[in-house]
Amino acid sequence: MRSKFIALAAVMALGVAACETTGGGYGGGYGNTGGTRLSSCMRNALIGAGVGAVAGAVAGSENNRGENAAIGAAVGGAATFGVCKYLDNQQQARIEGAYQNALQNNAPVGMNWVSTAGRTYVLSVQRPQFTPGQPNCRSINATLNVNNEGVQALPTETYCNNGGGWVPVA
Repeated sequence: MRSKFIALAAVMALGVAACETTGGGYGGGYGNTGGTRLSSCMRNALIGAGVGAVAGAVAGSENNRGENAAIGAAVGGAATFGVCKYLDNQQQARIEGAYQNALQNNAPVGMNWVSTAGRTYVLSVQRPQFTPGQPNCRSINATLNVNNEGVQALPTETYCNNGGGWVPVA
């Protein structure tokens, strides 16, 4: 039974990894080629699954470590990926555009829109904050409410000004 759970967790992780896409965001970070954290949801879901697997294995009894790791991986990956299930590339572009607006005006931004699927989105982007030790960088926090199902915190994003504009740091 233990090997079935471990195999299931491995297949799920590989399935999620196969869906990973590259790019996204505003086409490059501060000195690298990464996008925003929001555009890297698949990678973040895999990281969440890994953390969940470790937590499950450590928290469980010795006799059930494999099963607990598999359950932890499933829960960790699903929780991290939850916000992405509602966001396609167009929705991500809207959110990242709101981040750029907040950075350019150094002010909070609020947005509402309805997707072509009929979902109502309410976005609240907080005022950008200085990033300690990086004078040309700002951190942004935002929340998203989809169909009034509860407020979900989006990943904290860090943008740096490279002289030509604000670019995400992956």
